[in-house]
Amino acid sequence: MGGWIVKNWCSLTKNLVIASGFLLGGCSVMPASGPAGPDVAAASTDIVPSAAQSVPYALVGLTPEIVERLKELTETYGRKQT
Repeated sequence: MGGWIVKNWCSLTKNLVIASGFLLGGCSVMPASGPAGPDVAAASTDIVPSAAQSVPYALVGLTPEIVERLKELTETYGRKQT
């Protein structure tokens, strides 16, 4: 058994490196927390034009309740908007 390991050390090492690459490659595909972006987009009920999907912001409707909550948050964190 020991002779087989010595004879095939290069092949064994190469296969181990390749297997490690496949196993660790999954870390870049799986999200660390929460759903992946494509899953969110697929489950969305809003219709977003394809041109708008490439911008790093979104337009959202603000209700008076949301505005009041934002005012509370800015006061809590010490940032006042003028």
